[in-house]
Amino acid sequence: MIGDKSANPRCKSPYAFGLVLALKYLEEIKGINHQSLPDEKIKIGNVILPTFPTEHKRVGGYQNFDAGRGGLQMLLNYRVSKDRPTNSKRLDRIADRISIENFTNLSRNPTNAKEITKFVKNRIVIIGVTDKEFAKNKLFQTPYQQEITPIWLHAQMISQILSGVIDRRPFLRPWFGWENVVWISAWSLVGGLIIWRFRSGIHIVLMTSIAIIILYGSYFILFYWQGLWTPLIPPALILVTTSGIFILYIISQKIQKLQLQISVAYKKLIHN
Repeated sequence: MIGDKSANPRCKSPYAFGLVLALKYLEEIKGINHQSLPDEKIKIGNVILPTFPTEHKRVGGYQNFDAGRGGLQMLLNYRVSKDRPTNSKRLDRIADRISIENFTNLSRNPTNAKEITKFVKNRIVIIGVTDKEFAKNKLFQTPYQQEITPIWLHAQMISQILSGVIDRRPFLRPWFGWENVVWISAWSLVGGLIIWRFRSGIHIVLMTSIAIIILYGSYFILFYWQGLWTPLIPPALILVTTSGIFILYIISQKIQKLQLQISVAYKKLIHN
């Protein structure tokens, strides 16, 4: 959630917690200001956040999307980090952590206090619970089959905005309505051209396979380099289904031709 039209009246900001921290950091530390655009978009520097209203029920691969309330939102492009001992990808290792124990008795340990001050200077600091057992009733499910605590979810949101504005890391941008229709229709046309140009079953299978490879390559490039979430399964199914139906038609025609030849040969045999 980026913005909430029905925000709590006690909250003065219309923006979500993570966005508020990211905007404040970019403005005060990086000197990058933001502005609200007329179409409810948010522009930070030269970057426009790819937000969309919560009224959209179909977003990318989500076919029954429900945000629960009105407002603006954007897809979260998770950042992963490798856990060195297990060499596994983790969502809760993207930032440094400091235990609360390090803040106890700072007056008695000035050296530790200076180190902590230097460590957190000009950085965003979020205070919260990282232990999953302690926060087991508030864990969030992720597409990586991992559960994370709320503080790591906020860290992921803030990291996405900062890296998108500063490092130009792609935001996830789903297509809506006519864009999906045009994309799928274009690949349907490709399937039709393959059938129109090639009449051999082997050639149709070969060209359809090449088309699917190109489709997957296009999806990969657009997703990983541009952040565009384009349909993959629907156009692939259309290519396979169209080619399969026509191949079955070719086979049925050959069977009918073979049956006719057998029938003619049988009649000739009887007459002789």
